[in-house]
Amino acid sequence: MTEPEPKVATRDLTASFRGVTAVRGVSIRFPKHQIAAIVGPASSGKSTFLRCLNRLHELGEGAVVAGEVRLDGVDIYGPAVDPLALRRKVGMVFDRPTPLPGLSISDNVLAGFRLAGEEADRPEHLVEAMLRRVDLWDDVKDRLGQPALGLSSGEKQRLCIARCLALKPEVLLLDEPCSGLDPIATARVEEVLNELRFGVTIVLVTHSLQQAARVADTTAFFLGGELIEHDRTEVFFRNPQDPRTENYLTGRFG
Repeated sequence: MTEPEPKVATRDLTASFRGVTAVRGVSIRFPKHQIAAIVGPASSGKSTFLRCLNRLHELGEGAVVAGEVRLDGVDIYGPAVDPLALRRKVGMVFDRPTPLPGLSISDNVLAGFRLAGEEADRPEHLVEAMLRRVDLWDDVKDRLGQPALGLSSGEKQRLCIARCLALKPEVLLLDEPCSGLDPIATARVEEVLNELRFGVTIVLVTHSLQQAARVADTTAFFLGGELIEHDRTEVFFRNPQDPRTENYLTGRFG
């Protein structure tokens, strides 16, 4: 039987900054409507790889990308691809919650539209729908006009996810989204991700092996900029094939 076309796939992807290679020849496939976790020690190329998936890496001074990244079979680095349009399809949320300062909770949700020079047809309905998708509506519905910077760290991160979702991405990239959150806030973000997987393909960089085990359908291990191993999460943790993966999982290095 022919394997279905993945939502996102890379082939021999290599990325560097000013001549220093951060990602080396990575070929990997991410199925549609699943959560893929990427784990590995610091400086293993995880975040750089993630930024290559929506062409943010190229914005850095001295950044170079080689190889292929395909979204639904189309090379996103092809000359006909508009990077801004691509980033609407492949949204990204970073490790530090970044509500836009000076804007209310409601205006933060709508910020992506307004930055693109657009307006939602029924903005109040869009705000409510997006905040419900990230389980934030009941917490903030009575203070939508208040500054978003007044939210807790966990609420800010879910607001950032809502802001990204408002543009209807097909892929959601998350770079250590729970790194600064307490266990309760982390659990709420993970609940949101488990719900979102039914409509969005998610690629999650995480420093937490426990988080990968809890939420990911597949898990990949990066080391020194290389992809060492990628498998279904239960297989990855129970029966790693590469001794370097086993060493990392058992805490012998990294």
